[in-house]
Amino acid sequence: MRIKLLLALIIMVLLSACSSTEKLLDDSMFKVRFEIPPSIKAGQTFEANAFITNESNKSWDISHGVDLFTFAIKDENGQLVNQKDTVLVIALGIASTILPDKPYSYVDPNSDRFRMLTLSEPGHYSITAKAKFRIKDNDDTYKDMIVTSEPKEIVIE
Repeated sequence: MRIKLLLALIIMVLLSACSSTEKLLDDSMFKVRFEIPPSIKAGQTFEANAFITNESNKSWDISHGVDLFTFAIKDENGQLVNQKDTVLVIALGIASTILPDKPYSYVDPNSDRFRMLTLSEPGHYSITAKAKFRIKDNDDTYKDMIVTSEPKEIVIE
């Protein structure tokens, strides 16, 4: 009788451990996407609208600065193109919750300068968006996350 009870207890513990759906936090749970025009005139400023999508089945508490999204621009030769302005980021922390399968973005007047891009030379360019944020893990610690989008092409006329 004791052996059956012990066996039943062991099986219950194993089954409950195996049925846990809580996943460990990693970068692959999030995707960064952005929208830009397919072409624009040289010297004309355009907006890059970026967002993070939580592809897990769990809501996550995140924190970030106004510079949640930054953009890297490469020319036809794969060389990074510098933007004309240097931006000083003042430590402003934003806390939010990112829901499953919902896009998240941060837009306010202070974040405009990170979304507005200008390319002065005609040509074909590749742009990628990068999101930097912290996320509260299952054990109440924070993990730094950096997620990069797939590149998009833009033609500067």
